[in-house]
Amino acid sequence: MIKLLGCHKIPILCEQNKNMVNPFYFQQEINNLKPRSEEGDDIPTRLKKLVAEESGVPESKITRDSSFREDLGMDSLNKVEMISKCDDELGVEIPDEDAEKLTTYGQLLDYITEKLNNPNPSS
Repeated sequence: MIKLLGCHKIPILCEQNKNMVNPFYFQQEINNLKPRSEEGDDIPTRLKKLVAEESGVPESKITRDSSFREDLGMDSLNKVEMISKCDDELGVEIPDEDAEKLTTYGQLLDYITEKLNNPNPSS
């Protein structure tokens, strides 16, 4: 799944003089856009924000050892919604049997990082 970021930054008309934007500029901007999942350095930040939104715990309080249930107060429904958002926001689908094993933020981060770095592992 590819999600284009920053499309709103590509104007069709220049607001100051109402001239058309150079089409090469437009193509260059499209070529520079990446799927969210390819921006590996940003994954921990995005994931921590997603976990914070779902748990209601500030990002600054979430560590690798933070347990979803004990430390972050997430029930099973919160966890299911968070896993679903991982698919939507990060492009990583987590099967139910794997999701059950992920009990901390660090485990989830490692799982997602591994999936993004090795999307088609050989069985």
